[in-house]
Amino acid sequence: MKKVCLLVLSFLFCMNETNSQINPDYAARLQVVLDSMCNKYSIKGASAAIIVPGKGIWTGVHGLSYAGVPINSGMAFPLNSNTKTYIAALMLKLQEDGALQLSDTIGTWIHNKTNINGQITIRQLLNHTSGLYSYTDSAAFSDSLNADYSRIWQPYEMLSFIGPPLFAPGTSWSYSNTNYLLAGMIISQVCGMPIEQAVRSKLFNPQGLSQTWYYPQERPTAVIPHFWFYDGVGVTDGLVYGYTPEAFYSAASSAGAIFSTASDNALFWQKLSSGQIINSTSMAQWRQMVTLNSNIGYGLGVFRYRNFNGHVIYEHGGTGAGAINENLVDSATGVCISLLTNQDSADNNILLNQVIRVLHKVTLNAPTEVYAGNYAPSIKWYPNPAQDELHISFRQNLTSMVHYSIADMSGREILTRNLLPADVQTISIETLKNGYYVLNIISDGNILVSDRFIVWK
Repeated sequence: MKKVCLLVLSFLFCMNETNSQINPDYAARLQVVLDSMCNKYSIKGASAAIIVPGKGIWTGVHGLSYAGVPINSGMAFPLNSNTKTYIAALMLKLQEDGALQLSDTIGTWIHNKTNINGQITIRQLLNHTSGLYSYTDSAAFSDSLNADYSRIWQPYEMLSFIGPPLFAPGTSWSYSNTNYLLAGMIISQVCGMPIEQAVRSKLFNPQGLSQTWYYPQERPTAVIPHFWFYDGVGVTDGLVYGYTPEAFYSAASSAGAIFSTASDNALFWQKLSSGQIINSTSMAQWRQMVTLNSNIGYGLGVFRYRNFNGHVIYEHGGTGAGAINENLVDSATGVCISLLTNQDSADNNILLNQVIRVLHKVTLNAPTEVYAGNYAPSIKWYPNPAQDELHISFRQNLTSMVHYSIADMSGREILTRNLLPADVQTISIETLKNGYYVLNIISDGNILVSDRFIVWK
């Protein structure tokens, strides 16, 4: 299957959108981090949203949809496999309503299909312990998709691409899109309506997710950004191949067909994790994990990381042709982060463990005030995160001697020297290792600036 990805525009700083609920200093820090990390990993375009309980929601964007058209926070991106989190939540809701039980075997709804064991339970679909072969791994599936980029697929057509099972149900774990394809087919039968209508009537509308759609059966009212693909050689515009997203996402079905804005998706994560969508009993089942390794487990449509910046998080990402995303909720702080991109070369590991990890760190050390003291509005420093240099700009000449000091988070002073209080001064930090530091700018014994910054190389 042709892969399609990213055209890089290095060090492009794009329009900044923030919600007034978030402290401006906090919002500015988040935007700097988003831009810096997207530049570092050559991410074409990104839309991010962070919900901070008690403080509000921040939205930020970076980069381009295509030449001359910047990403904006109202654009609808594919969620790809983050769709699974929505489908699992709906299944749990249906169980609460008495329409089904997760212990039910799928043979009740799916009969006599090759390579599908009817004794598999719904729970085994949702936690990927069914042993079912993933239809998207089939060469025949890729060939069929490449043969006609305009074909709209029906869910039942995917069944012919399911190969022999990988293991007996419940004996191991393997991530499989077939699990959620079948889950969607079961939801449709239980609800007596097409899957897109079931998701709309029982999840999107009741939760006020007005900027979330089941694609392509539902057409977003928001603009869908341009998709950029990596074709094995370089960056390619999907239109070169005649690619249309309708074909790909109709084939993804309930394993990956939902589109949303970053803010609406973050809202879904916030509502789900805070018990507004499912009750406490269902939440306990959602969080019941199959252990994958000492740090990572998989529940019902969700991964758990035991140690992410020292916190337990629940997360799910998504990968598709021309679009990758990652999303999480911090179980301790309740912070929800959604990061959606319009390219497929920066992989999920980079989005989660590099870009989102640093955004998450900012939420753990939120600034209350970036500048302090009488002269502070005339002093600016940048960038943050920084690599080899910090720049300090004096927009108003000071009459007294000024010096700076940089300390580590234990308070140990590492670097210090005097500064000329005019124009722009450059501080070399190439000897500093990755981590958090404190910059102090002092004049006549008064601290003019005292703020944290990140070194990230």
